[in-house]
Amino acid sequence: MPPATNEPAPAKARIFIVEDEAAVSMEIADRLQKAGYEVCGSAAQGETALSEIEQTNPDILLLDIGLSGKMNGIDLAIALKDRINAGIIFLTAYSDAELLRQARQLQPYAFLVKPFREAELTANIEIGLYRRRCEQEHHRTRTMFQDLFALGPDALLMTDFQGNIRDLNRRAESLFGWSREELLGQPVETLIPLAHREKHVRLRLEFTAKPDVREMASDRARVQGLKKNGTVFPAEVLLASLSSTGDRLVLASIRDLTERVAAERQALRSQRLESLGTLACGIAHDLNNTLAPILMSVDLVREGGEDSEQYLDLIENNAERGADMVNRMIAFARGEENQCEAINAKLLIQDLDRMMRASFPKSIQIQVQSPETFPPIAGDTTQIHQVLLNLCVNARDAMPDGGRLLIAADQIECDANTPSFAGKVQPGTYLRFSVTDSGYGIDPDVLDRMFEPFFTTKTRQEGTGLGLSAVLGIVKGHNGFIHVQSQLGVGSTFEICLPLAPSAKRSDLLPQSRQFDGRGRRVLVVDDESSVLETLQLCLKKFNFVILPATDGKTALDLFTKQGNSIDLLLTDINMPEMTGVELIQALHSMSPNLPVIAMTGLTDDALVGQLEELKTKIRLRKPFNLPTLVQALRAALPPEQLSSQISGTT
Repeated sequence: MPPATNEPAPAKARIFIVEDEAAVSMEIADRLQKAGYEVCGSAAQGETALSEIEQTNPDILLLDIGLSGKMNGIDLAIALKDRINAGIIFLTAYSDAELLRQARQLQPYAFLVKPFREAELTANIEIGLYRRRCEQEHHRTRTMFQDLFALGPDALLMTDFQGNIRDLNRRAESLFGWSREELLGQPVETLIPLAHREKHVRLRLEFTAKPDVREMASDRARVQGLKKNGTVFPAEVLLASLSSTGDRLVLASIRDLTERVAAERQALRSQRLESLGTLACGIAHDLNNTLAPILMSVDLVREGGEDSEQYLDLIENNAERGADMVNRMIAFARGEENQCEAINAKLLIQDLDRMMRASFPKSIQIQVQSPETFPPIAGDTTQIHQVLLNLCVNARDAMPDGGRLLIAADQIECDANTPSFAGKVQPGTYLRFSVTDSGYGIDPDVLDRMFEPFFTTKTRQEGTGLGLSAVLGIVKGHNGFIHVQSQLGVGSTFEICLPLAPSAKRSDLLPQSRQFDGRGRRVLVVDDESSVLETLQLCLKKFNFVILPATDGKTALDLFTKQGNSIDLLLTDINMPEMTGVELIQALHSMSPNLPVIAMTGLTDDALVGQLEELKTKIRLRKPFNLPTLVQALRAALPPEQLSSQISGTT
C-alpha cells in the first residue's frame, strides 16, 4: 500500500464535445471517461454550444468541423477565440481543402479524422494539454515581464539590433519627456545629443557584436541623454539581449545620474578642501618663498646699477611662480574640471615634490624616481593632482615618527592578467605612478574596505573617509586601475596606472607680442582694485592709449554715457561689488552693441563663462597676467585698422 499523503489529487482535464451525431458524441464521451478525463459538457449545434462552453470553461474542446445548422465548427471556433482559453482539436469525417485551410489559420492543437482509435484520441489530447500548459506558463511569464517592464523603477527601452525603438515604459517617457507613441519606430540616437551620437552608434554596434549583459560605457565615458526640451544629462545604461518571436532585441535600463554626479562632485570638493587644510602651512611657506625675492629685488632695482635687468627677471619669474601656485590651488579647491587633455606628468611630479618638501615634516625623507622623459597621459590635470596629493598625505599620516616617502613613475605594458584592486584591466601601455611609504602598513581587514565611501580609520577631526573613494573614482574615470601592496610593520605601495594619451600637441604657453601704437584710442578701464587700475593705466599709456579709469560699474556707465560713441574699447573686471562686470557689459551693449570688450577675472566658474559667452565676450584675461598677454588681448579685441602697422620691437 502506498504511503498516505495530504497532497490533493491532480485535477482531471476537462473536455467539452461538440458533435452533431449523438452516437459518435456518446462513444467519445465514454472513451474519455474511461481514460480518466472529465467530460464537462457536450452539444450538437454551434449556436447552443457557444454559451455552454463559456459557462463550463473547458481545457480542451473537441470540435466537429461539419456541424449542421447555421454555424459550422470553424464559425464556432472563430466566435470562441477571444472568449475562452481552451485548446481546440478539430474532428472531421472528410477532407475539404478550403475548410482545412480555414481551420489551420485558427492554429488548432490537432486534426482527428473519423473514425479514430482511442489511443490516437488520448495521445492528441495529452499533447494538447501539454501545449496548453506551456502557453499558460508563457502567458504568465510574459504578463509578469510586461508588468515589470511597465512599472520598473528605471527607465527601460527596448530596441531591435538596428537601433530602432520597439517599446519603452512610463519611467522612460517621464525621463526623456517624449510619449511612447512619439518614440516607437524612431532610432534610439534620437535620445542622444548630436555631439555624442557617433560615439553612441559605435558603442551600440560593439554590444550587438557580442550581446552579453554589461554596462554600455565606463564611468568616465558615461552616456549622455537628451530630453525633449533639449536638456542633456549623464546616464548609466545597462544592456541585455532578449529574443522574442524570432526577433533579437536589446533591453536598455537607463538611470539618470544627475544627482549622483552632483554628489560625487561635492564629495570630491570636500576631499580637496580636506587636503588643502592639511597643506595650508606648507602652501603659505611656499608663497612666502616666492614673495621674499620680489620684495628684495624691488629695493635693488630702485638703487639702480648694471644688474637691474637681472633683478627684473628675478621679480618676473617669482611673480609668475606665485601666480601659477595660486591659480592651481584655486582650481584644486573649486574642483574645476578641464577638458580631457594631454598631461605633462613630469611637471605634475615636480610640482608635487615641491609641495611635499615645503609642507611635510623634515623627519620624512622624500625621494623622487622618474625617467628623464615622460609620455603624456590623457585626463584632467586637477583630478590627477588630487589623486597623487591624497596618496602622499595618507603616506605621511602612516609615518607619524618619520620615515621614507618614495614617489616614482615608469611606463609599463599591461594585459588582462595584470593585478588590479577593482575592475578589469584593458591591455595596453600605461604610465604607472607609485607612492611608497615605510609606515606601519595596512591591516588586511582594512585593505578590503579602504576604498569604500566614508570608511576611515581616522577620527572625525582627522578625515571624512572620502579620500581613497575619490581616488578610485577618478582613476576608474580615467580608464585606469589601482594596485595596492602592503605589509604590516613594513609599509605600503599604491600604484596608479593611467593610459597614455593617443596623441599630444604641445602648445606654446608663452604668448609672444610686439609693441604697437594705440594712436590715441580711448579705453574705458574698470577695476575696483586701485593698484590694478593704476598699473593698467601705466601699461596702456605706454602704447599711446587714452585711458578713462573707473573704480566701479556705475561710474563707468556714467563715463560712457557722457562720452557717447568716442570710446573704442571696454577693459573691465568681472568680480566687482554693486554692479558686476557682466551687468556693465550688458548695459553698454544695449547702447553700443559693437563695442569691443576684454573681460578680466581672478576666478572662473561655469556660470560666469556661460554668461560671458552669451554676451559674445570671447576675449578673457585670467588674473594675474603679464604685459605681453595684455598686448595680445588688445590686438585680438581691436579691429586691425585701429592699430598701427609700425612694429617697434618686442616687450
